[in-house]
Amino acid sequence: YGVKWDSDTSFYMIARQLHLQSFHTLSFYKQFHPIDTTGYLFNQWRESDTIDIPAMFNGIDYKHKDTIFMGGSTDYWIGLYNPWPSWMVVIQTDSLLNIRWERFYGGDAFYMMSKIIATHDGGCLVAGIKYDYNNTSTQQLDIVILKLDEQGLITGIGENPSVKISEAIIYPNPSSDFINIRVAAQHKQSVFELFDLNGKCVIKEHINSEWGRIGTSFLKPGTYFYRISGPNGLNETGKWLKL
Repeated sequence: YGVKWDSDTSFYMIARQLHLQSFHTLSFYKQFHPIDTTGYLFNQWRESDTIDIPAMFNGIDYKHKDTIFMGGSTDYWIGLYNPWPSWMVVIQTDSLLNIRWERFYGGDAFYMMSKIIATHDGGCLVAGIKYDYNNTSTQQLDIVILKLDEQGLITGIGENPSVKISEAIIYPNPSSDFINIRVAAQHKQSVFELFDLNGKCVIKEHINSEWGRIGTSFLKPGTYFYRISGPNGLNETGKWLKL
């Protein structure tokens, strides 16, 4: 899914790792050629219960080895016309594949990343496709191109002014029995709160990892509001529908 040669004898690679539970995880490697596992580097984005895939055509690039950009799609399933939200995700690592930060882009439609390209100003370009299932009756795909700075903030959006950037997401939405929560790697601790229409907090959970699942079967069907907060500036809010 993506290879970037580091020298004549080594390269960085992003790939999809299949787990026995039928979910997929983005994995990063630095490998030596001819293939030799001595001294190779490995890291993976996270383990969760969904399918994450690298960008379709190239999911890794850098101009300087200490600032490596990797990208893919999360909450993906086979096909391009899926009627649920997904996100493009960008991860920045150092040359040892330690994750510095990650960001989620989208969530208002079905997104799939095509390519990531590092730029000379320290940022990157992201290209992808979007299926806006809420606002079209045909299988129409839109092109999405984002210019990101070194911290993953959107600096150029062209004809895509509505693309949202997040550091924590929830899915499925709507759902019935549970909510999955994914928090960016730079936030080691967070708090998830769910409120009813009267402002009453009906769920409050501390999350000490990058992924968690919270049971919601006891809640009445209806509209709720959530907040995901953390000590390092994390503050994501939104609406969740209980079926």
